Amino acid sequence: MIIAPETDKNATRKVAFLTLATIFIMGYINALALNTIDVTAMITAQSGNIVWLGIDFTQAIMGQQIYQFGYGYVDVEGFEAWIPFIQRVALFLGFAAGSAIGWSTKDIFKENKRIQFYYDWTLFAAPIVAYPILFQYNIPPAISLLLLGFSAGATLRFFRKLYHLDINTSMATGSAMFVGIHFVEYIKTKSKKELFTVCLFLIAVFTFSFGAGIYQMLNNLQPAVSTPSVQIISWTNIALIVFCVIPYFFYPKPNSKVA
Repeated sequence: MIIAPETDKNATRKVAFLTLATIFIMGYINALALNTIDVTAMITAQSGNIVWLGIDFTQAIMGQQIYQFGYGYVDVEGFEAWIPFIQRVALFLGFAAGSAIGWSTKDIFKENKRIQFYYDWTLFAAPIVAYPILFQYNIPPAISLLLLGFSAGATLRFFRKLYHLDINTSMATGSAMFVGIHFVEYIKTKSKKELFTVCLFLIAVFTFSFGAGIYQMLNNLQPAVSTPSVQIISWTNIALIVFCVIPYFFYPKPNSKVA
């Protein structure tokens, strides 16, 4: 059977879909982490994480109160006082490791782009799917943050193209900034390309927020349970698996320029 070459236009759309799917999933997984009692942290916002590194280190040194989800500020001492700091370090190390491994293996299967695509997506998706299904109630929170941070870091290396733009898929800060910048450029030049660019960055910001909103909607629809084994089989976890599987069917063929 002879398969006709995929047009550059179709490939560009597939790459754009993969980029938006990545942004959506990162919004979704951030909301999941914030709603999980053993994590309660944004996994992609490293600026905030580094600020908390300093705060938690100081709190541990001085032996003051620390914030615990569901309990507010409580008095702790000894090793327990260092747990928040250790968790922040784990998130940072996971993010850095994901970025490093994603970059160093970007051409590991360069002779077979299809396998490279599946490898890249699995490197990103596998840890965030495994976390709520396999590890959420079985490993320390620091390991959970290490896994989630790894995915957030890995996705920075690939699935970043949204038509002519290079998009940061792990967070919305850059996209929000460029909305303002390119809007000003559009006002000055009246260029249709600048207007299109503004729209693309707005779509990226909305997609990140939409992912978080979808998680919250599904989380609100499912009944509250106290048994971990029951909570693992939930609408939010099933949806996460579906969202992470769908992109496997959108591989851009290697004879396109953007694959």
